[in-house]
Amino acid sequence: MSRKRFPSRLIPQVLLENALDYAFRLVRDKPVSQAALGVGPHEPSYRRRGAETLGLVDDDGRPTQRARILENLKRTEGRLASLALGFHRTPLGTAWLSAAGKASILKLPPESALKFVRATGLKRSTAERRADGLKRWLSQLLVHHPVLSQNSAWLDVHRSVRFGSRPLCSLFGRDSTISRLLLIDGLKPRSSFGTPRDAGNDTGFTPVERGCE
Repeated sequence: MSRKRFPSRLIPQVLLENALDYAFRLVRDKPVSQAALGVGPHEPSYRRRGAETLGLVDDDGRPTQRARILENLKRTEGRLASLALGFHRTPLGTAWLSAAGKASILKLPPESALKFVRATGLKRSTAERRADGLKRWLSQLLVHHPVLSQNSAWLDVHRSVRFGSRPLCSLFGRDSTISRLLLIDGLKPRSSFGTPRDAGNDTGFTPVERGCE
């Protein structure tokens, strides 16, 4: 069976920060019209698609649970760290990683962007522009990935406690933002942050089926 083609409309045409801003405006019930954003006529739809491809806006244009939790983080660094960790579960991340034959954003080669975009059916000149945008998104996310960065918000969490068998809720509280974000992605922190125990999973985290009982 042939692989379903990723829709070209979900290949980002906006800056990452603008896609995030669009989703957070929806969470705050702020207008996202052309007039409200002070942008050109096509920009609102571009921003919506950017948010959609990150799993922050659903098919009906409403903010998702992930968008609401990310908005609660307040700090840009924490938001980007979470996006990097959950990239493999976004529509864009799932498709791009699959096309590149990789399991983690940490192993995703930037040069794979053009081939991935071309496979959506876009002509080469358009695909090259979109691929450049994708590479910028990837660079921003990798800079903030907890395994690669020195992001204090996440490092403080991982350095404060030895992780392993204890459930997330006992570390951060059942309803904490950190617990909810990691559980959305089906992940829990490993005991040795930044030093993965197995080569097969290079996210820096271990899969988990559920949260606190």
